[in-house]
Amino acid sequence: MKRLIVFLAMLICCVNFSLAQEIIFKVPVGADSAAIQKVIDKASAPAGKAATILFPKGEYAIDNTLLIKKPIVLKGVGSDSKLIIRKVLPVDLVDVRPAIRIEDVYDSPSVVIENLSIASAIAHDSETGGKAGGSKGVLILRCKGVKIAGCEFSNLRSSIACYGSEKCVIENNVMRTVGYGISVSPARAKRKIPIVGHIIRNNKIIPYLKGGINIWKSDDCKVIGNYVQGKNKRSGGAIFFTSCNRTIVRNNIASRCENAIQFVTNGGRPCNDNIIEGNIVYGCHPLWPTGDGLSLQADYDGVFKNNIFRNNTVFDCDAGIVVSQPNPKYQGQAENTIIENNSIFDCVEWGILLSGAKKTTVKNNRIINTKFVGLELRTARNHKPAAYNTIIGNFIYSNPICGLLLRSRNDNNIIEGNILKDNFKGEIRIGDVSNTSVINNMIHETMGYNKYDKGIKVGKGANNKVKGNMYY
Repeated sequence: MKRLIVFLAMLICCVNFSLAQEIIFKVPVGADSAAIQKVIDKASAPAGKAATILFPKGEYAIDNTLLIKKPIVLKGVGSDSKLIIRKVLPVDLVDVRPAIRIEDVYDSPSVVIENLSIASAIAHDSETGGKAGGSKGVLILRCKGVKIAGCEFSNLRSSIACYGSEKCVIENNVMRTVGYGISVSPARAKRKIPIVGHIIRNNKIIPYLKGGINIWKSDDCKVIGNYVQGKNKRSGGAIFFTSCNRTIVRNNIASRCENAIQFVTNGGRPCNDNIIEGNIVYGCHPLWPTGDGLSLQADYDGVFKNNIFRNNTVFDCDAGIVVSQPNPKYQGQAENTIIENNSIFDCVEWGILLSGAKKTTVKNNRIINTKFVGLELRTARNHKPAAYNTIIGNFIYSNPICGLLLRSRNDNNIIEGNILKDNFKGEIRIGDVSNTSVINNMIHETMGYNKYDKGIKVGKGANNKVKGNMYY
């Protein structure tokens, strides 16, 4: 009996050792695309495993796309394992020219790419566009659970494009001098799979030329801890979402761009229940279009509901936080937005702008030293008013035009318990509105530049309440 127990124990140990044993292939140093592809095609593992292909320290010439269609791990030793694109790659999938294409890997385990460097040696490759294309790093096409981590990308038209896929992880990568950093889209999806659940975390994109992180119609994503910097203030959006829902955008840094963190709608698809918190945004103010720090821009059709901007820091932007409908043909309204506990200072035009927003709560924000208006509510270009909004508990200080501006025809708003000080042309200015409450606000040391009564002016209208305000 004892011998049987010892034999079974030895058998179990051998089985565990076999299961734990990693299946490893190695790419010869200096191999070209054809040689690397042979290793990829040869590498195989039992069901439920992924073989590992090692890229030792050295340079590898990429003159054709590497195709991966099965679970596999590509692993280098960081920036010393360099896949270098030395000539324009052949056209692949309508002018997409990736160094690596991962296609139709649905099952677990998936594909992992770790600690590789992908760079183009072609002059100005990162600036090329249109059908001429430019070199891409990695294309993920119709996959689930792909992971790209610890890699470096440089001088590429695009670093990582993830199309028609779900639950991919892109983290701890560095992207230098790229046209676009990371793009996610439902494009080219042959199966009806949900485009959801991507994690984009702790990447550095420094700088990008045209776009940093771009997520198109993909829900339940997490964009956390990334540092995204444009080449200059005319670079495109740093972190840009189109019709995304239930997204978490947290603890990112975005700078030197046209717009930092922006949500828009498209194709009638909503953009709801997103949380934007703890981000730091600065240096977004091109001459035109205006550069927003954080914004909901209903440029097309679609609906914004239940979005939250919380605990962000925004400075040196054209506008700090904007909720608006800039397209005159758009007939919806952003509803139930929460803007709370943000610090906004040294912006060029507005601290916070609500244009045609409805049922917004603006609470406990600090708006300091904008060059125009601290907080403004106005009618959108589609003639929708800013209505049923609550402005409560904000500290608004040292804004040259005025602290809080509510323009005419924007009825049914509440302005309560705010503290305003040293706003040069009036603390609170309200046009011809109705059913609006201005109560329990604290006015400190109004500059007296104008003739407004004690820093508050309210125009004509019915059923307005102006009471309980305190003056110091």
